[in-house]
Amino acid sequence: MEQDVRDQFERIDDRFARVDEQFARVDERFARVDERFDRVDDRFDRIEQSFQGLERLITDFKDSLEREVQEGFAQVTARFDTQATRLDRHAALWQTGRRWSAKMDVWAERIDQAVEAKDREIAELRERLIKLEKKSA
Repeated sequence: MEQDVRDQFERIDDRFARVDEQFARVDERFARVDERFDRVDDRFDRIEQSFQGLERLITDFKDSLEREVQEGFAQVTARFDTQATRLDRHAALWQTGRRWSAKMDVWAERIDQAVEAKDREIAELRERLIKLEKKSA
């Protein structure tokens, strides 16, 4: 009987040894899983750093693009201002020329009327002169 009990204890010890071996294998597997998780965490950290770099790049690009657009609009605005000034000057010259032409038309009309009146006076004087010459001849 004592031998049976010893055999049973040895079998139980063997089972405990096998269970301990299985626990050791499970612990090894957990260690490998932990290593994998650590590598995955490292990858996520690198990916997060890449995203932060990408975010910085996109933000810097957006800021640069905004500056270029603002500078471009400033240049366009400056050119439009220059063009507006030039067009205002042309409009003033055109208006001045139109006024001068209108005044010249009025002056030419007055001169034409004065010349016409002189021509009539000269024609009348000629006729009178011819009549006087006929009477004295």
